[in-house]
Amino acid sequence: MLPRFARLAAFLPGLLVPAALAFLSPATLAQEPPPARPRLSAGADTNSAAAYYFLGLDRLRADQFEVAATAFYWASRLAPDWADPLYGRRVALLLTRPDHLVAYMEDVESVVESPEVRHLDSLYYQALLLDPFLYTDLEYQVVMHYVTERELAELRRQYLRTDVELVRLQVEDKVRLYLRTPAAAGWRAWLAYAERRMDDAVKLYAEALKRARNDEHRYRTRLHLQRARSFYLANRRDSAVAELGRAIEENRRRDERVLARLYESKALLEHALGVALESNDDLTGARAAYGRALVEDLAFYPAHVRLGGLLAAAGDTAGARAEYELALEVAPEAPVVRILLANHHHGSGDHRAALTTLEPLLESEPYWAEPYLLRALALDGLGDREGAAAQYGKFLERTEAADDRRDAVARRLAALGSP
Repeated sequence: MLPRFARLAAFLPGLLVPAALAFLSPATLAQEPPPARPRLSAGADTNSAAAYYFLGLDRLRADQFEVAATAFYWASRLAPDWADPLYGRRVALLLTRPDHLVAYMEDVESVVESPEVRHLDSLYYQALLLDPFLYTDLEYQVVMHYVTERELAELRRQYLRTDVELVRLQVEDKVRLYLRTPAAAGWRAWLAYAERRMDDAVKLYAEALKRARNDEHRYRTRLHLQRARSFYLANRRDSAVAELGRAIEENRRRDERVLARLYESKALLEHALGVALESNDDLTGARAAYGRALVEDLAFYPAHVRLGGLLAAAGDTAGARAEYELALEVAPEAPVVRILLANHHHGSGDHRAALTTLEPLLESEPYWAEPYLLRALALDGLGDREGAAAQYGKFLERTEAADDRRDAVARRLAALGSP
């Protein structure tokens, strides 16, 4: 019956509350008026974040971008600890505005700095906080739609034609031809990454970096980072660590006057390095990387939480609590931080502190099942049978049908109802 943070458990298996996580402020999602839920297929579980996520992918491939964005929205509300729906929503919303898409891809400052686009970048940033090695294969659709829009604009300018399907076929032919040229090394590498051919991707990124020897540091940083992600997904963690070090060094050289996206922060790079070092069992190096992330940005709460996880794993309960509390201090609206701190209090037997920490989540994240289970456990620990029973019931109303904790919760609920 323990709380489950399955999407957060990628890097420190065996811990109840792993350090591999980060956090979504509800400011971007929970404070929006929720759109109507899109219709799932018959028999689908409306409590399942995965059901909405895969619906979003399906609608994205069908160019139904607004429906896709709504499906991703609901996946993220049901599972605020999952990075992929945030990333999917960012892609879907970007594709709903072809004019913004072109300007965004071409770094037009007035568009990149607009509130609407900064919101999209924020979604991507929050996704990377949750998973610095997020698999970003949906960029392929972004690129293809961008090239298509450029071709359409040219046709409108020259011939006043807007035959979208014809243009798409022409674009696909042009992209195939371009990918054969030496200048397309970076795109060939990215395509291998998108197709999960990671061994090919790392070789092609090395080729692209040789060709980009004289290019701007920002572009070279991106190539090193993407090569590191390919190494990581190929389970070549030593190489991922080395490549991230090169990305950080390249990033230090970049011109501060060049427009930088929110998701290109130095703290994020150090955080990714820390995660890679943890996965490689270099905990000393990981702690140092998280410390550097905090030097870059004192409000970078993922570093505090990961440090808390390391301390918890080492048996330093007080130190772990202090790091979790620092994370909450700089990010009081981050739901996963609250869950982790509440779980820490609960595990330490401080059930009242757990309840106090969880309280804001009842309003900000009413669709997420996890806070209700943790609240039930805390009330149960305090001997409040009636309160615990109510929260167990709310958990069962919200958790997906496939949740393997349902039977244990139902048995406890039945026991609480017995004289």
